[in-house]
Amino acid sequence: MKHGFLRRIFLFMTVFMITVFSFPLCETEIYAANILNRGDYTYRILDDGKSAAIVRYKGNGLYEKLPSKVDKYYVTKVDSAAFMYNKTIKEIEVSSYIKDIGPNAFALCSALKKLIIPSNVKTVGEGAFSDCTALRAADISEGVRYLGKYCFSGCKSLSEIKLPDSMDEIGEYAFLGCKSLENIQLPQKSIKHLGGHALEGTKWMESQSGEFVVAGDGILVKYNGNEQSVVIPDTVKTVGECVFEKNRSLKQIGVPDSVTVIGFSAFKDCDVLEDISLSKNIVSLGEECFKGCTLLKGVILPEKISQIPEGCFEGCSEIESIVLPENVKSIGDEAFKNCTSLKNTELNKGLEKVGKYSFDGCSQLGRLSFGDNVKEIQSFACKDCYSLTRVEINSSSSVISSFAFSDCPNLSQIVFNKKPKHIEDNGFNRCSKDMILYGSDDIKQYAKENNYQLEDIGHLPAYIDKGVLKPEDEEENLFSGGHTALIIIILLADCGIVAFFTVYLLFYSKKKGKVSKISSASKK
Repeated sequence: MKHGFLRRIFLFMTVFMITVFSFPLCETEIYAANILNRGDYTYRILDDGKSAAIVRYKGNGLYEKLPSKVDKYYVTKVDSAAFMYNKTIKEIEVSSYIKDIGPNAFALCSALKKLIIPSNVKTVGEGAFSDCTALRAADISEGVRYLGKYCFSGCKSLSEIKLPDSMDEIGEYAFLGCKSLENIQLPQKSIKHLGGHALEGTKWMESQSGEFVVAGDGILVKYNGNEQSVVIPDTVKTVGECVFEKNRSLKQIGVPDSVTVIGFSAFKDCDVLEDISLSKNIVSLGEECFKGCTLLKGVILPEKISQIPEGCFEGCSEIESIVLPENVKSIGDEAFKNCTSLKNTELNKGLEKVGKYSFDGCSQLGRLSFGDNVKEIQSFACKDCYSLTRVEINSSSSVISSFAFSDCPNLSQIVFNKKPKHIEDNGFNRCSKDMILYGSDDIKQYAKENNYQLEDIGHLPAYIDKGVLKPEDEEENLFSGGHTALIIIILLADCGIVAFFTVYLLFYSKKKGKVSKISSASKK
């Protein structure tokens, strides 16, 4: 019996040990099978089974032409940080098979002086050649399409660069701190995006003395003026990223019809800007475009835009109304967050998506009517809308996400002109205790499950704007929220003090009684 029990324990432990240690060994073997060590290079085989990437260079050569093949695999990629911190390489020629240079691939190569990037390379990743302080020349061939953020930032010896006409996009801070870069040729037609501060700190930028600094094909990259009223020249096609950001003098600005794009954070935190006239030909607004423009009173949005991007009007506390063009299909996350003066807003019929926190903190918003095409109202979309009293749902394909209308304490009327596709749990979390749902019998089950009163749509009263409201019973109810906690703390403290003195008095009286008895006995 005893031996049988021990045998079972031994068998169990054996199986357990094999199970525990087999997985790491298998993973190691699989990983090792994908890694090739050949000379000064370490490679990894890519998922297609036909090509490889350079993982690490371990040599100390002066001039390196990157290998085009290892064993039977073509080398098509340089992985992240593959040459990072190399202190010997002076010149690099990228092979004719490499398509992608990864982030920080050659960052901090302190001896690198010359670089040749052939036409087969399509993307150069974030920070790929950053802080190569000795780099003087970079030959970038026709065919390269993308330079990532910080790509050449900190290359303080780089004096000249020509970017090919194939270039589509240059990321933010791409040449930041290239203080010797005096001659830079940007493509005149192809470039679609020039990131914010891409040329900041270059000798080229410092030499631009005009009020408006324009690069490439009409891209406004910097404003050097300090006027209160500004009209952008009609040679500009794109207002670049961060161009007017944190401008403390700009009160009025006119954007001409030549402009079709306004970039990321273009007018962010212009806290004295009151009025802006936008081009009717704008097709795209950048994220956080007008964020923090606390005095901006109103904007007529161009008819051609298809979305209100993330954080576009966040914190614009003076805006009272917004008219969405019919082409707008989505409102991005936090688009109107903390627009505390925004009142009744009619959403356009073409709207399909309302993002997270898009109307969060819009404390004067009284009524929202979502159109026939709305498919999704995301979580916290209308959080903390204290004055919101009525919401109207008109789409049978809409999904109301969890907490979409969270903490709207005066929201008492939900009108379902059509039954929505789905309402997630807590869709109307912490709204009015007197909430009434107006609709047909097809929402009866939802009303019953959530203890809401249901009324026929025919009994819907006319909407009454009740003005600016506060959280329900905020001032009257002294036993709510923080007040309750404070009162409990005070009561507990009082009880503690009373208990302490009660014990003390009892102890003191007993002690005094004993002393009295001893005194009496001594006298006797």
